[in-house]
Amino acid sequence: MLTFGSLKTRIFIFFFSLFLVIQSVTIFLAYQVSRANVIEQVGEQLRIGKSVFLSQLSDRNKYLKINVQGASKDWAFRQAVAQGDSATIESALVSQRNRISADIAMVLDETGKVLARDSSRPRDNKNLSLEVPSKDMLQTHASIQEINGTIYQLVFASIDAPTHIGWLVIGFYIDNKLAQRFNSLTRLDITFAFNNNAEKLIATSVDDLSLIAWLNNSEDIVFKQITPALVKGNTSIIYVAIENISEQKSGNIGVILQQSLDIYLNRFSELWTNLFLLLFAGLALTSILSFFIARSVTEPIRNLLAAISKTIQGEYDNTYETERKDEIGLLAIEFNEMQKAIALREDKIEYRANHDVLTGLFNRNCFIKLTTELIEEDQPVQFALVVIDLNRFKDINDTLGHSIGDQLLAQVGALLTKRFPNTKILARLGGDEFGIVTEINERNSIDALCESIHGIFSDKFQEAGISITLSTSVGISLYPQHAGDAIGLLRMADVAMYLSKTEHRGSTVYDNSLDVHSVQRLALMSELEDAIKNDQLTLCYQPQLKLDHEHLKNSRVTHVECLVRWVHPVHGFMPPDDFIPLAEQTGTICALTEWVVETALKQCRSWRDEGLHLKMAINLSANDLVTSNLIYLVSNALKQNALSAHDIVLEVTESAVMFDVQKSLAQLEQLRDLGVELSIDDFGTGYSSMEQLKKLPVHELKIDKSFVLNIENDEDDLFIVQMTIDLAHRMGLTVVAEGVETLGALKILSDYGCDMIQGYYISRPQAAPDVFALLSDKDSFRELL
Repeated sequence: MLTFGSLKTRIFIFFFSLFLVIQSVTIFLAYQVSRANVIEQVGEQLRIGKSVFLSQLSDRNKYLKINVQGASKDWAFRQAVAQGDSATIESALVSQRNRISADIAMVLDETGKVLARDSSRPRDNKNLSLEVPSKDMLQTHASIQEINGTIYQLVFASIDAPTHIGWLVIGFYIDNKLAQRFNSLTRLDITFAFNNNAEKLIATSVDDLSLIAWLNNSEDIVFKQITPALVKGNTSIIYVAIENISEQKSGNIGVILQQSLDIYLNRFSELWTNLFLLLFAGLALTSILSFFIARSVTEPIRNLLAAISKTIQGEYDNTYETERKDEIGLLAIEFNEMQKAIALREDKIEYRANHDVLTGLFNRNCFIKLTTELIEEDQPVQFALVVIDLNRFKDINDTLGHSIGDQLLAQVGALLTKRFPNTKILARLGGDEFGIVTEINERNSIDALCESIHGIFSDKFQEAGISITLSTSVGISLYPQHAGDAIGLLRMADVAMYLSKTEHRGSTVYDNSLDVHSVQRLALMSELEDAIKNDQLTLCYQPQLKLDHEHLKNSRVTHVECLVRWVHPVHGFMPPDDFIPLAEQTGTICALTEWVVETALKQCRSWRDEGLHLKMAINLSANDLVTSNLIYLVSNALKQNALSAHDIVLEVTESAVMFDVQKSLAQLEQLRDLGVELSIDDFGTGYSSMEQLKKLPVHELKIDKSFVLNIENDEDDLFIVQMTIDLAHRMGLTVVAEGVETLGALKILSDYGCDMIQGYYISRPQAAPDVFALLSDKDSFRELL
């Protein structure tokens, strides 16, 4: 079945139209050639007919001249004419006319007056007015004249007795009979017309009324057209028009030879009928062949489209079978190969959509989908959803590189798979987080699960020849106790995991009260930026005591470290550990640093105006070190407060420097060139140690309080502190010890050559007025020392 606009229909129309055009052009050309040949044949026939007519006319004139001339020389006839014997003359005229089968016979005097006539032909003897030859033409003369609407072929012979006394005239009608005789001889129609102002049809062999009407239309006939020509406006007639075959002065007698093309073209009617029958038969055959050709082309394509449609719907096993060796067959082969490639690629895409490429475990989306399917089972089981987060994994990536970190994650995934082979679902949720869904019945099972998870990380991991210890924070939610959907269970396990991380619990089972902390955490993320803009933050300052090792009581406070505090309008005092990590996560840390730098330097300027000269120590985050605005921020704040670069100390942690080593080193070098002193904060807690320290353009090293708090009782901490002070001094660095809370720790640090100390034994962080009051009393520290 043909459908409008389809390829099958277009192919059918193309072949059908092509055949129709070719056949039509062929038939048209055949008609034109045939018609041209007919015209040429008729024209040749007319040319021959003209010659025949002129030849016949000439022969007839000769014949008449001979007979009339002989009659005019008869002695008895001449005597009768000379004597005016009418009876004898008339008898002689009848005899002569009958002898040569003439139509009229008469005797004229010298002036052309009728002396005698053949009275047996009364039609021709009335009111005859002839044009006689001139006196200088006394020989026999032939003439064609129109007399009273009839054309005569006349022969004039001079009657001499012995001089010229008159004319013997014998004539023949030029009428339809003569025209018919000529037509039977030449197969051409002949017409005689008298042209005297208006053409007048005299005689013709034509019996077709339409042709007679044409003959009477003088506008179509051009006399003296002695070569064949088609009639203008009527291409079915070819004619030759010969003008003035007589010498009559009063008008011209023309002869028209003509032939209708229809007579000859009709001979081809059978041929045209056969051609048209052949055309219709060819069209029918072409229609059938075109239909089958179109179907042979489009049927495989339609089948291929059906296979493609199934492929689009995800069915890749519908191989298109064909034995064709042409382009369609090649297309089918390529389609089958494409289908296999798509199926393989889709399998890969589906695998990647549901799996983590690094570990081969399920990914987060698949984890949620499978958990949902587990919940929607007809007989759902009680299970625990566990979120495992690797602690301080970012430091490993920053220190050892992401390739080592990826290998560690792959090891963790392999160990989890090995340790929990029968677990319902095991996935890598993203980054350093893993998820487990396992069937569980009681609390003891939860404790055993946590012990099993932590047991995996009890041994050190080996990568690139380095032993690495990993610890985890685990959060657990239970189905159906805590939530009835996968998203809710995952969120609750994540809340429990976050609490384990912040409170160093190791493992935490979700409790409804934890949501308060989670909601508060989310709220703080959006409120911190407003707190910075609305001056809800304050700065506290903790003095740093510069030790005089010879006379300890001469030690004095030369530096203060500014520490940011947030008094929330709802939650009250917020410790830095609660909002500083949030600021780093949300990117607000740069705005927070800007506020701290500007506020701290304003306070430094205020103390300077009051006579208290202190260096201000300010902490920077990892985000600060990679922003291009840091140098401008510090230099502009110093300029606005009329302070020099030596009046501040900028503290950075090892891990902050390792966040982006190249950019961090570039920023630190610019700050050093500016004249700012730089300090490594919390030294000893990162992974860079002295190897990285020697590359940093710093002036100062701060020993982390974790090594100082137990320095009096822990020999390892004592050794670490002693070695750190010695190495730092060898590198030309000033050493500051944090976390000094006893006089004994102070004296030990002094004995080891520590340059400055900071801690609760000296002073807790205080507001700016309290610091001024404390430091204004020069004896306030002597009692402590």
